[in-house]
Amino acid sequence: MVAKIKVIKTEEVKHVANGVLLERPLTDFAAPDDVQTAFRRLVRGLLYCEKGVPDISGMNAFDALIRVKSVDTDRVCGNIIDAAITVAEGKVAVTGTFVPAGPLKEMAKTAMDILDELPLAPRFVLDYNGKIVSVETWDLLDLQG
Repeated sequence: MVAKIKVIKTEEVKHVANGVLLERPLTDFAAPDDVQTAFRRLVRGLLYCEKGVPDISGMNAFDALIRVKSVDTDRVCGNIIDAAITVAEGKVAVTGTFVPAGPLKEMAKTAMDILDELPLAPRFVLDYNGKIVSVETWDLLDLQG
């Protein structure tokens, strides 16, 4: 699932995007009675976003898990701030604001100048049953085609 959050384009505000980052059934989570645990980084108040999805091809399972759970600081293109997690009617929704930051912030700003919606993909860690254990970050997808 790719979130397409609305880029705000006004004279006063530039390079900010906000909206729904995630909406999934509660049954998709490994711990449906304590969904907050899946968003431990987000709950802290600031989450770094990477450009692109990590390449884990050729890695063994342990190294791939470590890479998925980490953020490469050289690839940071923004932060998610002011996030809210809501559980209602059997669904989990996450809303928040993306602000360009880090070494690749200019790339994110350029994307926001061109696009009306920013494509952010949640990076999940799943258990053996395919249930979401954690959402480590959101990746700004490469803009191709």
